Order: sequence, then C-alpha cells, then structure tokens
Amino acid sequence: MCSNNADDRQTRHEPHSIETLIVMSFLTAAQGKAADAAGIQFRMLNASKGPAVRGPRAQMDRKLYKQHMQQLLAAVPGLEIVDGAVTNVLLEANHEGSATTSKAIAGVMLASGASQQQQ
Repeated sequence: MCSNNADDRQTRHEPHSIETLIVMSFLTAAQGKAADAAGIQFRMLNASKGPAVRGPRAQMDRKLYKQHMQQLLAAVPGLEIVDGAVTNVLLEANHEGSATTSKAIAGVMLASGASQQQQ
C-alpha cells in the first residue's frame, strides 16, 4: 500500500540516475582492483557449509590499498579530489508543481569553512 504523506516520502527510495550507477559501478571495480593489488590473504568463510552462507574475505595492506585507490581515482578525467572533513551536507528541495517531492544533495560544507557545490 502506498500513500503520499510526508513520512512516506522521507523513507521512499528514489531510483538512481545513470550517472550515480556509473560511479557506483566504477567504485566497485576500483575496490576490487585495489584489493587484488594490496591483498595479503584471501579466504573463503564458511567453506564447509552451503553456498548461501559462503563468503570471500580479503585482508589488505592498508597503505598499499590507500595508495592504489588514490591512483585509480586520480586517473578519472573530470574528477576533482578535495581533501577535507565534511561537517554538513547541503540539501536542495526538488519541486513538482506545488509539492516538494524530495531533497537532493547540492554540496557539502567542509571543516575548513569552505563549501563544495555540485556542478
């Protein structure tokens, strides 16, 4: 059952844009590449049990993993990497007619006081 009250809108899952899906796909692939490059030990948990409960586990060298991820991200064209702690997320309301349908992230506020706005 679906209703249109404000409480339901806060918990409703909005479909992702194609750009978001591309970024998520890239990050998933990059994490795997970094894990392969920095891996120390790879194991299959619950190997003696059925396939539904088996799960891979990888232990990585933390410095190598971080270094490899930074190299992969730095090679992405058009990606600006900003070093800083996020203290606040800036939201922007999306409107459809007279109703506010959802909120989108418009940027972030950093601990340094600088803000990064979505372009």
